[in-house]
Amino acid sequence: MAFANTILPLIQANPNFVRNICFTDEATLFLNDEFNRQNYRYWSKINPRWYAGLRSRAAYKVNIWAGFFGNESIGTFFFADSINGISYLLMFQQRVLPALLGSATRQGIPHQYIYFQHDGAPAHFAQTARAWLDLQFPNRWIGRGGPIAWPARSPDFAPMDFFAWGYMRQKIFTPIRPQTPQALRNGIQHFFNGITPAVLQNVRTGFVKRLQQCLAVNGGHYEHLIK
Repeated sequence: MAFANTILPLIQANPNFVRNICFTDEATLFLNDEFNRQNYRYWSKINPRWYAGLRSRAAYKVNIWAGFFGNESIGTFFFADSINGISYLLMFQQRVLPALLGSATRQGIPHQYIYFQHDGAPAHFAQTARAWLDLQFPNRWIGRGGPIAWPARSPDFAPMDFFAWGYMRQKIFTPIRPQTPQALRNGIQHFFNGITPAVLQNVRTGFVKRLQQCLAVNGGHYEHLIK
């Protein structure tokens, strides 16, 4: 509720505020369609008696970073190894920031109006990452330990969680699963390249609706109320 009460007045003061936020996240995707439960959420009015299979250590996987900014997707970028504070910062410095600034230029959004969002993952909370964000987006980044605190355990607020990862997995693995690592990577990139401005407008609308519904139910469950 505190987050909603912080963001909604900013939206009321500036109708373009949400368009100026770069929403980001990382996900792990497996070639055999196993998945990281951290990236997917299932909602049901009754107990669905849902089971998660055991994960195979031998399964090929990719760790990816992606974001939505205005009417464009940013990325996707692939991590060579596991994601930690060092690899996250290097990715941000070498690939994310240039791509984000290029997108801002194409869309006519000045750098000083950009807000950057990420969740409270350990790599995001690294002191080096937070110091870099303070330098690049002073008082304009959203995250754990940031000028605007991201609420812990809130995938229902995050566009990458409530829209991108689940929909991406559905599109990539149906009707035919990719058979090679390169096909998996190609499928991921094809998915993000195909996201249209109209879809991103709907995603931003969904973000605002979730903020409003959170307050309407006094911080209770509201996902089933989103239409």
